[in-house]
Amino acid sequence: MNENRFSFSDRILKSNRSFIREILKVTSHPEIISFAGGHPDPALFPVQDLAASTESAFQKYGSKLLQYGISEGFTPLREKIFERYYKNINYSLSPENILITTGSQQALDLIGKVFINPGDSILIERPGYLGAIQAFSLYEPNLVGIPLEDDGLDPEFLKNVFVDVDPKFLYSNPTFQNPTGKTLPLEKRKRISEILKKENCIFIEDNPYGEIRFDAEILPSVQSFYPEGTISLGTFSKTLSPGFRVGWICAPKEMIDKLLIAKQASDLHSNLLSQIVLDEYLNRYDLDSQIEKTRSSYRIKKERMEEFLNRSMIDFADWVSPKGGMFFWLKLKDGVRSMELFDVAIANNVAFVPGIPFYADKPELDTMRINFSHSSLEAIEMGIDRIAESVREISKIRV
Repeated sequence: MNENRFSFSDRILKSNRSFIREILKVTSHPEIISFAGGHPDPALFPVQDLAASTESAFQKYGSKLLQYGISEGFTPLREKIFERYYKNINYSLSPENILITTGSQQALDLIGKVFINPGDSILIERPGYLGAIQAFSLYEPNLVGIPLEDDGLDPEFLKNVFVDVDPKFLYSNPTFQNPTGKTLPLEKRKRISEILKKENCIFIEDNPYGEIRFDAEILPSVQSFYPEGTISLGTFSKTLSPGFRVGWICAPKEMIDKLLIAKQASDLHSNLLSQIVLDEYLNRYDLDSQIEKTRSSYRIKKERMEEFLNRSMIDFADWVSPKGGMFFWLKLKDGVRSMELFDVAIANNVAFVPGIPFYADKPELDTMRINFSHSSLEAIEMGIDRIAESVREISKIRV
């Protein structure tokens, strides 16, 4: 029988399912401690406040909440996003430069639709966010990985890339990067913006974790140094709730106009009910207070995970302590491969994400990502001990 008897497109036949989503199916058994996802802690969701905001929104807007909305997104919410995140950027930005998306993942897809032709070169961190790799790959680009140093992207490597390729854009997660947790310092932000400006290359600045900082200084966005060529992505998924699926794009108007066309073709507009409830929440409650609760909780979990990594994994892996975000990135020692470790760890009822899917090319087989935001303190202790025991089992097999 014809393998493609339904005449699927070449692009979908070349694409794979989300690696993490497939792992989450494997780890759904209640006995497994999972460090695999990037989920927020549901205990921190402001359930009562959001319930009250929903009731207030229905009282205020009635059936309008259930009607179609404009493609750009609910105007009062766009105004609040602009005031909070973009008002002080020295460029002619306004709420008209904000496009509400169905999570920041849709923003990545829209960017792919608008900017990528098959065969176009695009630049992405190595390792980088696998959701971006998956979203962009659907449009058949030539993905070029830019390696990370201990403090993020290597600007000299980036500069030299332009000798050989003419990329459409650079995608980066410069603050508490996924998967490594690394943060680009101020001087590198300036240097990278200078390089991109000189080469007339678009910068995609994805910032889902920027407000989940522990003891780190607040750094200006790369967009603030290169506003005319930057597309900024944001989301409420890490600060309030991922279930609302509300994110946004901020970009120069010429770009927003094209992204809006792609948005209209995709889903007309994002969930209006979610947008209005979130707007009402922002009217009634203090988002900074909610974020501070999240920071405090994740700081404690991060410290507990690092304590047990130092106790149990110091002989088996190296890592850089994150100053924010949700993840540790481990580089295993002695040639241990993370896929091999994953199989043994699952048998020991603990899960993580092997590093392979975070690489657009030439994966480093001895890398892995572990999440600390979702698990309890007790689960963190048990899970790290189980990972260490799994490494010891592999070492015994090799001997």
